[in-house]
Amino acid sequence: MAKTKLSVLDTLFILFTSFSLLLLVFWMAGQLIGSDLFNELPDWTGKILNSLWGFLISGGISVLIYWLKPGRKNSPNYIIWILATTLFLLLMISGVYALYPNSSNSSPSLTQYKLHFRLNYPKAPTVLAYVQQQPVWENEIRNIVVQPTGYFQEEIDFPEMNKKYYAKITPLITSSFFSDSAVRIPMELCFVRTTKDPPKDKIVGILKCDPDHVFRSEPADPGYIKLCSLQESSLNNFHLIATAHAQGVAQKLGISGWTVPNLHTLETSSDQGFTRINIESTQLPVEIANADAYTASVFVNNMPVFIDGFKPADLRKKFEYQQGIHYEFGLENLGFSGANDGYETIDVVFNFYREMKPVKQINCSLRYVALRNSRTRFINPAPDYHFKWVAKYHSTINKEYEVFCLSTISSETANSEKTRMDNAQLKYKQNTIVGVIRPPLPPNKYYGVIAGLQQSNKQIRFTFSREEAMDLLHWVKQEPTGIFNPTSYLYKIKGD
Repeated sequence: MAKTKLSVLDTLFILFTSFSLLLLVFWMAGQLIGSDLFNELPDWTGKILNSLWGFLISGGISVLIYWLKPGRKNSPNYIIWILATTLFLLLMISGVYALYPNSSNSSPSLTQYKLHFRLNYPKAPTVLAYVQQQPVWENEIRNIVVQPTGYFQEEIDFPEMNKKYYAKITPLITSSFFSDSAVRIPMELCFVRTTKDPPKDKIVGILKCDPDHVFRSEPADPGYIKLCSLQESSLNNFHLIATAHAQGVAQKLGISGWTVPNLHTLETSSDQGFTRINIESTQLPVEIANADAYTASVFVNNMPVFIDGFKPADLRKKFEYQQGIHYEFGLENLGFSGANDGYETIDVVFNFYREMKPVKQINCSLRYVALRNSRTRFINPAPDYHFKWVAKYHSTINKEYEVFCLSTISSETANSEKTRMDNAQLKYKQNTIVGVIRPPLPPNKYYGVIAGLQQSNKQIRFTFSREEAMDLLHWVKQEPTGIFNPTSYLYKIKGD
């Protein structure tokens, strides 16, 4: 027994080697499950044991000490002692975790912390549209403004330890426009939490975004977060939607279409009118009860609409079957000209998903008159799918006049007049004159054809201030081609 008695050096060697082996096992397990268990080690181990090289160094030192020890031939069986000690440590850790499951590497509930970042390139925008997608899905776009310091400041939901935060960001859109590249490439902000809770009201990250849209840490960053490698995220693989809607349009999705402001931007603007459209489900089938997310794609007269240039997949919303759907958005006048007997067609395509896999697609088609309120209407696009929708027009201050060129009881006459005005391709102050059909407003039975201006952004404007409308009316009556009715007059809209 004396030959196998453990000396102080034997004990230190066994404990140190077992500890190193234990850390190596946890490190390897962390790599396999995708969780970095040793982002932060105690101060006395962090310098040499925070990576695989540290483990190898510590093991090598232990072996060297063992071989330099005098009388090592009479030493105990280290393999058995090391394995037994390691197993004992594992059992102790498991026992503590079983008694106090929340004490090991756990986090309290999500907490709001400040994040500062700046755009480090010329002509950087001063207002951004910000969409948080992890750890909590945000149903609305947030508008954030650059601070006097030059940084954007945002309150974010700080993820749990080693969990991911993910957001998409684009320059804010303030006015709608049509283009062949309506979708924008967003900046993607992705990071993981690396430490315990920062102090209250602490800034958890100070970042900059380079012209290549990649975020990087600034020198002043406090180090509470670690940016994702190459800004990669599984959310990038979220399916593109609405491929079954209007095949010709689906091929263009993400290329041609309308880029429009978000609802908050429209609500806080004082110089443009818009329509708020609200769609709610009143009944949904059990077949989508297991869906956990949905997206909404908006099409106006068969052309896609992208809010702030985001793809619909970027604005996915959390779905709970019992809560149903409550979707709201705003639209400016866009290209509304009443080509369908005074009406526009707005399609809202809802796509339901379970763990990012498609479950069901349903299309709600709305028949809408621009610049008018619509009472609550009910639509049943498919069996067991029941929705209600309502539209409310928010008028523009001092732009409430229209120039009426024709009033007729016949829809055919109204369409003919519109075609005649469109084909003339007349210009007024660099804008093309187009005919806009206004359907009867009961109890009135008359259609109206008014003068609209197609602007460079392809929006059709047909409401004006009184001064603007008087100038246009004067031009209409003096226009030499005889296209317009000499009895044209002004009409003040009521937003009805």
